[in-house]
Amino acid sequence: GVFQYNRKISADVEPGRSLFMGRWRMDLSSSDSLWSVLRALGINFLVIPLVDRLSVQQIISQTKDALTIEVSTPLGSDTIELPFDGSMTLVPGATGGRNMQTTSWIPAPLGGKLWLKTVQAVEGALELPQSAILFETVRSLGDRDATLFEDVAAIVDGQRVASARRILRRLA
Repeated sequence: GVFQYNRKISADVEPGRSLFMGRWRMDLSSSDSLWSVLRALGINFLVIPLVDRLSVQQIISQTKDALTIEVSTPLGSDTIELPFDGSMTLVPGATGGRNMQTTSWIPAPLGGKLWLKTVQAVEGALELPQSAILFETVRSLGDRDATLFEDVAAIVDGQRVASARRILRRLA
């Protein structure tokens, strides 16, 4: 019937991938502080407390080719386009300006739906991680897809020097 046809189409579009689409709000009380990550990325220590406690809302759409994230904070909004093909594209930078990023699906450590890993070059080049400052975000879902985990890390000269887990809750 029609239902089986639709199921087959959606399975072809997103085979084994986490489905992030929807509206999300940052749960600051459950999220780790970004202090150590932001410091390692070179953000001014006077700005860190503001960024760390910023109320964030995300509207995410997803196709078989890319994730589009509309990020809204009290300071403004921005749209981030993350193609899944590993290509390098410019996105709003973690420390301002625009940075190169690359995004790809990775296996979840315990199996299940694939996670999405984005690496952004804050300084230096993505192709030369041994002499760069990189900002990594790994997105995954939990609580029956009601929670979006953003595991972020600062990677300096090939070494993971700071990490934090940000937690977003799905809005009805």
